Amino acid sequence: MMERGGIVTRALLFFLVWLSVAWFGSWELNPNNAVRMFAAVSLVEDGDATIDQFAPLTIDKATFGGHAYLDKAPGMTLMALPAVAAVNASSGWRSADVGVAPGAPDMAHFLRAR
Repeated sequence: MMERGGIVTRALLFFLVWLSVAWFGSWELNPNNAVRMFAAVSLVEDGDATIDQFAPLTIDKATFGGHAYLDKAPGMTLMALPAVAAVNASSGWRSADVGVAPGAPDMAHFLRAR
């Protein structure tokens, strides 16, 4: 069994790493990150792998058969699904509610919350 000091040290280390990642993390619409989030939102909201509604917001996408798709390995997107579903359920927000456009004022907040 771990001593109390070890638990406190690990918790403090976890918190400091989490804080540094949150503070220095990349911009919400960074194409590398955003396309993964767009795919997760699309899967949760529509049960669909296409990111057509988000295509104007990213250059990092694959197109096939007239549809836009995630062009990354799906692991991070699949890991994000429970968090996206939980935030959607608790906030009541869907992507259609915030306006999917490069200048939409609530889009960055919508993505940050997920």
